[in-house]
Amino acid sequence: MKQISTIKLLNAEKRNGFIHKVNETDERDFVFVEKELINLKFEDLTEGMEVQFEAHSYFANKVTLPEVRSTEKFVQSQIKHLNTEKRNGVICKLNENDEKDFIFIEKELLNIPFDDLKIGMVVQFEPKGFFANKIQLVQSSTEKVIVHTINNTSTNTLANNFPNVIHSIIQVIKQNAQNIDDPFVFEDYAHTILKMLVPEVYTSPRDKQAGLFKYKNLEVIYDCTLSKNFKEYKENQIANYINQIQQQSITINKERIGLSGNSTKQIWVITKDKTELFQTHRGTTDIRIKEVSIFSLIDLLNKKLANIDYDPLDAIDDLKDIK
Repeated sequence: MKQISTIKLLNAEKRNGFIHKVNETDERDFVFVEKELINLKFEDLTEGMEVQFEAHSYFANKVTLPEVRSTEKFVQSQIKHLNTEKRNGVICKLNENDEKDFIFIEKELLNIPFDDLKIGMVVQFEPKGFFANKIQLVQSSTEKVIVHTINNTSTNTLANNFPNVIHSIIQVIKQNAQNIDDPFVFEDYAHTILKMLVPEVYTSPRDKQAGLFKYKNLEVIYDCTLSKNFKEYKENQIANYINQIQQQSITINKERIGLSGNSTKQIWVITKDKTELFQTHRGTTDIRIKEVSIFSLIDLLNKKLANIDYDPLDAIDDLKDIK
């Protein structure tokens, strides 16, 4: 029987992991090994990723990405209210002419814990009268979410509560980032976030992975990965990036881009995990090598969008010392 749950723990050394038990009443979580992965590489797995599998006792076999659900009977709207005590909530009605909003309860959530829900989050569900069933997150483009948010907000509300609108949009961007499990989609997402933060971003073909951005006196070569164990296999790549950023120019997509000898230079590996400095290359100019969480970048985007007086000089400092 096919089951759907999320990855709890990964062991890169033993090439296996654990998947959360489906029901709270179950005794144990499920164990899986690398050979049971279907159309998935172990390096592409991340803790929290939703997977589908066949349960045999406490072993998970034929582990793959969940099948795409038919959306024929499903509709989309935003969460309007959450009651953490009763573990239920309200989803906005589809049209202003509708009589009532939709009510939902925790057991109807398919791919997200109740505690991860946020007001303003866009969800897909099956309407049954005024009840919302089979609720799941919408993995749509950020642009579609922004249009949805603005279309469902009156002009007066936008004018008076613009910071709240920005906050809602940022929360959806974060949620979409959390749900990404395709490494190519993650690269595109990271590139897009950077383009909203800095004016000069150069992206490489996907087989090259690395990109470059420049912002006044800051120059950064960046890479993207969903792997939490990238330090085990990116050592040579990072050494190559260090060499490249010390040159007078770098070529990306057949375009030669000049580099300054007086700029602050950094190497970033963008992940979904944490932000930390893990190496410093000592030389004529010290080069900091960092793991940078995409959620730290989204927080900077929020700071930029929500503050009309945000100074570009502050932006440079925020990027240099990103936390």
